[in-house]
Amino acid sequence: MEQNSINIVKDSHTLIIDIGNSRTKFYFQGKEILALEELSKYSSLRAFVVTTVPKRTQAIIEALPCRFQEIIFFSSEKQSKISNLYSGIGMDRVIKLLGLSELCPNQNLALFDFGTATTLSLIDSHAVFLGGYIGLGYQASLQALAQNCENLEDCSSQASLNLVGFGHSRTEAIVKGSYQAHLGLIEQWKKQIITSFDERFVYVACGGQSHLFVEEFDCVYSDAQLLTQAYESMLKSSQ
Repeated sequence: MEQNSINIVKDSHTLIIDIGNSRTKFYFQGKEILALEELSKYSSLRAFVVTTVPKRTQAIIEALPCRFQEIIFFSSEKQSKISNLYSGIGMDRVIKLLGLSELCPNQNLALFDFGTATTLSLIDSHAVFLGGYIGLGYQASLQALAQNCENLEDCSSQASLNLVGFGHSRTEAIVKGSYQAHLGLIEQWKKQIITSFDERFVYVACGGQSHLFVEEFDCVYSDAQLLTQAYESMLKSSQ
């Protein structure tokens, strides 16, 4: 498996592989795809890999039904736009900030990512990283309740049920209570932004559970949009 620097052929067919803590997602031509067999017709397929689990990455790629002419691994050093990053920051956070800074240029941005973890990442209008937060994700919090409370079931598969009002069963009480707790987390993080900075921020959501919180944000982007935009930005800068 060959690891290369960013040296991307402009007309190549590139599969973006997003390896997360709980899921691996695949994006091709700006959309998420589920049937990788569809890509077998491309003889010059390349892979652009973003991973938060390096120890499992090689095994995941080798298990795929398609083979690649070239594999490019993203790292924060392979981009120059987002500055002031701290050592050890997740590559998923960096690449989504890069994509977002291209979609919403010259703005102060607060990116809330709703995945296995819920994260907040802040950049100013010059793409300087201003810090953020990492907390337990909404669905993961439902799983954690079941793991740590003997008499409570795992309700993570019902995370999207009717979330309005109070719970009238144990399942409803768990799901709605955890959802309300997450709304409180979002509100508190927003308050901290307002308290800490004089400038206005645009509040943006992304991630697998972002659809549950859309009313709290100025706009919502899919992970496919953010990663594709980031890849295209890196492609342009390499020309």
